[in-house]
Amino acid sequence: MNPSERQRLSALLRWQRAAGPFWPYVDATPFLWPVPLPVEPPRPLRAPRSVLDALSALPPGGPACRTGRLGVVFVDLPTIPALRGALALNRAGLYVVPLISRWPAAPAALACGRLQAQLLAAARLLRRPVAPRGVVFLLDGDRAGRRGPGAPPHAVRAFDNRYSYSANELPSAEALMALGCGSAIWLTPGAVAPDLRRYVDELARGGIALELRSMAPQRA
Repeated sequence: MNPSERQRLSALLRWQRAAGPFWPYVDATPFLWPVPLPVEPPRPLRAPRSVLDALSALPPGGPACRTGRLGVVFVDLPTIPALRGALALNRAGLYVVPLISRWPAAPAALACGRLQAQLLAAARLLRRPVAPRGVVFLLDGDRAGRRGPGAPPHAVRAFDNRYSYSANELPSAEALMALGCGSAIWLTPGAVAPDLRRYVDELARGGIALELRSMAPQRA
């Protein structure tokens, strides 16, 4: 195993440990293959204001998941700003789960260098919450890319790693409730994305009290 492979595997394991009982949902895809990293180091910033506001609706930390006091936040916003706030979210008592399935390639329709760099940098600082308040699932808000006249000129020639989610990739209502999570906040720039509408409906039918919040996206 070469140094790059060890670094990526170590980062994945750190994310999984910090995710606690939600570790199976930490997607390994962005860690599978090295991509050219950006010259500038990733910047750890505070979490997006919209996510911090959502935290005020969560209960205070409980001693364990099965207290039934954990809330869930799904963040379907631009990916890099959300990832930059991972450490702040972790220190606020949340399990942070990057449910990002972007295939690492270069050149690609969806750039991967900054994404992988941010995942590797944050992994060194994450800790499993002692008194968890909830869990935040960071979705890839840029997964659809930009199509049509506004798409980057290289997008047609590059590897097309755009994708959509299926409902079975995310935790079911039953799985969430078994881990003590009975309510969820869904953050999105507008309406729920088409690929996730079925999943949101299934959460509601499964007994998860769901609150949709439309937020102005914050770009990197």
